[in-house]
Order: sequence, then C-alpha cells, then structure tokens
Amino acid sequence: MDRTKYIIITIISMMIISIFMCIKVFQNDVFYTIKVGESISKYGIDMIDHFSWHNLAYTYPHWLYDYFIYNLYKNLGFRGLYIFNILTYITIVIIFYFVNLYFNKRLSLVSIISLIFSIMIGSYVVVRAQSITYILFLLEILFIKKLLDTGKCKYGIFLLLISIIICNVHVAVWPLYFILYLPYIVEYIISKNKKINKILSKKLEIKKEKYIKLLFIFMIISVFTGLLTPLGMVPYTYFIKTMVGNSTSYILEHQNSFGNVIIMISIIFIFLLMLLFIFKSKNKIRIIDVFMLLGLSVMALSSERHFSLYILLGMISFTGMFSVYLENNRSNIINIIIDSKLLYFIVIIEIIIVSIIRFICYYNLDYIDQEKYPVDGVKYLNNNYNTKNIRIFNDYDFGSYLLFNDIKVFIDSRADLYTREFSGLDYDIFDDFVDISNKSNMDKLEKYNVNLIFIYRDSLLSNNISLNGDYDNVYQDKYFVIYEKREKIK
Repeated sequence: MDRTKYIIITIISMMIISIFMCIKVFQNDVFYTIKVGESISKYGIDMIDHFSWHNLAYTYPHWLYDYFIYNLYKNLGFRGLYIFNILTYITIVIIFYFVNLYFNKRLSLVSIISLIFSIMIGSYVVVRAQSITYILFLLEILFIKKLLDTGKCKYGIFLLLISIIICNVHVAVWPLYFILYLPYIVEYIISKNKKINKILSKKLEIKKEKYIKLLFIFMIISVFTGLLTPLGMVPYTYFIKTMVGNSTSYILEHQNSFGNVIIMISIIFIFLLMLLFIFKSKNKIRIIDVFMLLGLSVMALSSERHFSLYILLGMISFTGMFSVYLENNRSNIINIIIDSKLLYFIVIIEIIIVSIIRFICYYNLDYIDQEKYPVDGVKYLNNNYNTKNIRIFNDYDFGSYLLFNDIKVFIDSRADLYTREFSGLDYDIFDDFVDISNKSNMDKLEKYNVNLIFIYRDSLLSNNISLNGDYDNVYQDKYFVIYEKREKIK
C-alpha cells in the first residue's frame, strides 16, 4: 500500500471515529455560552453579568466564541451545535495527523498513534471554547517548527494571528500559548552552556537552531497582541486571578491530578517509556520532545483540565521519541509489528467498533440530559412564579441551565465569576455556596435573602432542608426538589 492510500484510509477512518465518538448530549457550559452570546448581541461587551442576581462584574473570557455559538444556535438550534461539534472533532484529529506527520516521518507509527488519539480525545471535544484552542495549539507548534526550519516570516505572522485569536476566543488559556515556546528557549540556553550541553548531549540531541532569534522576536511581539481585544487588560490578568481564586479548590477539573488514578498511571507509564527510549536508543532523542513531554506532564499533574493538552501535544512528542527508538532497532520485533498492515487494520477496526458502541449508547438520548438538568422543574418555576422576583439558591451543576431559561441564579459553571478576584465584592460567593451546600449553613441563606432553593433531591442540603421548618417542599421529581421559604413571594 503506497503512502497516499495509507493517508487516505487513515483520514477516512479518523473521520468515521469522530462522527461516532462525538457525544450528542450537551454539558452545562453550552447553556451559558449561548446566553452570554445573546447578551453580547444585545448589550455589547459591557463587562456586566446579566444572569445572576448578585449584580456582578463579568470579564467575557471567550466572548467571540460565545457570540458565534449563540448565532449558530439561533439559526440551527441544538442540532446545529451537534453538527458543529462533529466538524470540530474531525478538524482536530485531521490537523493532529498532519502536524504529527510533519514532525515525525514514520508513516505507520504516526498513523496508528493518530488513530488512537482520535478516540482518546473524545471526552474533551465538546461545545466549549477549549475545542477551538486545541486546533490553535496544534497549529502553533506546527508554525514554530516551520519558522525554525525555514526562517520565513510568514510563519511568525501566523503565530501572531493565533495569539490574537486565542485572546478573543479563550483568553484563560492565552498564557499556554507562551508556554509552548519554552522548550525551544531552554534548548537554546542549554546549547550556550558548555558544561550542561556536554552532559546532556551524550544522550539527547541539542540543536542550535539557525532561526531561533527570529522565533524569540515573534514571541516577544506576541506579548503585545493581548491588547488587540475589547477586554482591555484582561488577557494579562485573567490567568493570575484564576490561579489565586477559590475555584481552583472547588472545581474538579481545576484541581491537581494526584487523586486521579487513570491520569497518574498514564503519566508514569509514558515517563518510563521515555526513559527507555532515551537510554536504549542509539541515535539521540531530541531534547525538545523531552522538555515538551515533561512540561505537559507537570501541567497535567497540577490541573486535571490540562490532561487534554498532555494528550493533544504530548502524543506528538511521544511519537518522535518512539520513532527514534524504532529507527535504531530495525531488527526489533516491535518494528515488524508497527509496520505490519495487520496491526494497522486491527487498530482501525477495534477503534471504530468502540466508537460505534459509544454512539449507540448516546444516540437515542436527548440533547439535554434530564437526569442532570431540571427540565420539568424549570417549567414548574415558569408556570408558578414570576421568575424576575425570586432569589433562588441552586446547585452549581445546573445553574447554567436555569440562566439559559432566563432564571437568574445564585451560581453557575462560570466558576471564576463568583470568586472575589472577579466579582468585585469583598466576600466570596463561591465560599458561601460551598458552606451552604456542604454544611447546610442557614445563616448564609439568610444573608442572601434566598426565598427558593432548587437542588438535587439526593443532596446533603436537601436532606437537611427537609427537616427545617422554615421551608416547604413545593416541587419534586425523581432527581430534583424545590423548597420555598414560608414567607410568601410577592
């Protein structure tokens, strides 16, 4: 089978996998994304939150993406968002494949790893701004490599454009744009230090890039692209505020990964393989790949949300190290297996089967999971209350669904909004939410003058509220319950 057929079969297979792996059911961020986009279309970027009843400031961290998703939903509904997510998935996996091929020439290995990547990234490709940044980060490492290989400034301009897009599509991850330059900076520093260079070069390839100074120039210019956004100085402050805010303590995906067995085993396993490749390869593995993988490992360990980047970018560096190892052990049985057509087609068939099973499990479900989001409970509220006059305490996980239905919330999945670093208040709403939810602190409810409590039926707070004489159970279904304070709502 020639190279062209190999690539075509791989691409078609990855597209099929993407279609079947893409989940039809939406998660909570989709709902607030639509409403924030609607707000932008009505009021512009006014830096005001329109969806909680706390009267907070809002920084619009992915305003351009929100605006796009709102207009897509307005014209095509949830089905349009579903199709868009499939197309995004396909774009990510195909770009990953060609970027990997550019970095690593071993077609069979790149194809197999790219097929495996297609299924591994499935849980992370959702209708959120992060999916677009996956594409942008892949293109960033590609243009960095092309700039260093050719010295052509057009690739530097592409890097500047990527920086500008990230600032407007998902400003929270803008600092990661600069982190991807760091392996090249470290390589340059090591190449200038004779002692360290001599030690490390025994096992690692340390290149003296001809156009490295050109890369530094474009990186420095990129710092000023943070000004090319309607958010003012937000690109320079958002990440810092996020890291010092309480949401990193409460939100699972913001927390470190030491308690996640799957992530820990994956990182340790890849780390051990990396050591094997370094010490058993006759040819030297590039220090860039080592630094990239180590840096991504540290990021993934520090925050679960970065594990997706470990998969996205780390697999390319891993492919590079694995490729060098195989090239130096041509007689190795692993080489024969990797290059065999049998393995290639086994991988394709097995991954497609897994993706089809996943598709079957989710296909008959609605776009909105009624076990997670209170569809009937919202109908009850709208039918029985003037929702403009209620002060509702709600669970975090479905707050965005409430605001999607024009019910102002106590909290929702725009987590950082409710910390004092972003809210502009001298107290922390997120702290109070946790205190009320986990400790049933009635004084905090009184502090906010809450008159309705809308929570999961099996929650700790629900059990305690049911014993409290100040609230009546006015609605409940299999999953949700609403309590009304005895003082009647006007």
